[in-house]
Amino acid sequence: SGGSSGGGAIFADSSAIMTADDCAFISNTSANTAGAVHAIGSAGVTLNRCTLEGNGGPTCADAGAVRATGASATLVQCTLAGNTVTNNGGAIYSTGTSATILRHCTIAGNSAANGGGVRLDGGTLSVVNTIVAANTATSNGPDFHQTGGALSRSGKNIIGINTTITS
Repeated sequence: SGGSSGGGAIFADSSAIMTADDCAFISNTSANTAGAVHAIGSAGVTLNRCTLEGNGGPTCADAGAVRATGASATLVQCTLAGNTVTNNGGAIYSTGTSATILRHCTIAGNSAANGGGVRLDGGTLSVVNTIVAANTATSNGPDFHQTGGALSRSGKNIIGINTTITS
């Protein structure tokens, strides 16, 4: 269980740089935010070929799997499924001046009030050859919900039905 700063498994602060390959973050919880990984400030987190499943939970407000708050987060060939939060970003929540990259990822079966799959509130989000589908939201954007920041898309992406994407 994560501390008050969140990150049920990993909390990367300041200039921390972390890379994880071929890993699994399963059933991590946080009493605040980021069920599995929270990167903040000038931290950099890279996840390659990882599974993030069943993270978040009933006390986790934002980011079931990964939250980037003014940090960089790069996910390559990752699967994010079954993550749940009460508020924003069932799987991913990107806010502040973050630079988040999703490349060849699958984000499905996650849930939140806003952005069941992904919530973008600030910074930049780059989506490349990624599937974001079959997520649920009780208020806004079952698969993707954007209230700020900049979205860029390249390659062949599948982003679910009934989702408004602005860029």
